[in-house]
Amino acid sequence: MPTLPLFPLGAVLAPGERLPLRVFERRYVVLLRDLLRARREIGQAEFGIIGIRAGHEVGDHGAVALHDVGSAARLVEVGERNDGSYDVVAEGSRRFRLDGLIEDRRTPYLVGSVTWLSERVRDPELVATLTHRLRAAVAAYRAELHLTNVSLPGDPTELSHQAMRHVMMERADRQRLLEARDVDTRLRLALALTRREATLQRELSAYPGGYTPAQPVAN
Repeated sequence: MPTLPLFPLGAVLAPGERLPLRVFERRYVVLLRDLLRARREIGQAEFGIIGIRAGHEVGDHGAVALHDVGSAARLVEVGERNDGSYDVVAEGSRRFRLDGLIEDRRTPYLVGSVTWLSERVRDPELVATLTHRLRAAVAAYRAELHLTNVSLPGDPTELSHQAMRHVMMERADRQRLLEARDVDTRLRLALALTRREATLQRELSAYPGGYTPAQPVAN
């Protein structure tokens, strides 16, 4: 069974998405150095970013419970600070299900037994329709908020993951998208969430994270 070193976070990383990290806690500095060593020796190394269901990111007993599904990640950028901490950019690569933690380990960081999750398409015709509708919904959502236009992928699997980058949504909703059992389900859910957020913002001016929309420029 595959194993993966784990980096629990109060965030969700999707495949294809980049995430900046500040690494300062000793166990994760050790993890980072192990990853850099493995990358030098075998060319690449993955670690698992997985959401914290209960608890906190820091402290020996911070993460009390973890979600079942996370994303493997690769190091894209690594910079060391004078205080021994690191600035890191990680990129999500593929989803995994956490089957359990390995109790007998020699590392200060968590290591999990994982199963790699496939990106299955059940109904190609439906997926093509959902892809078209989701691309249009995300574009309309951003236009209504006067946000910059984005180039959305045409590939259904990539779009199903990357749509969450361009729509402001709660972490729980991002986790639901990550856990979707197939591409069909994820596209359908992403479309529903995008339309819901657009409606909330249009009718209630409810913006996640205290976002204040830009005002249109008068002609």
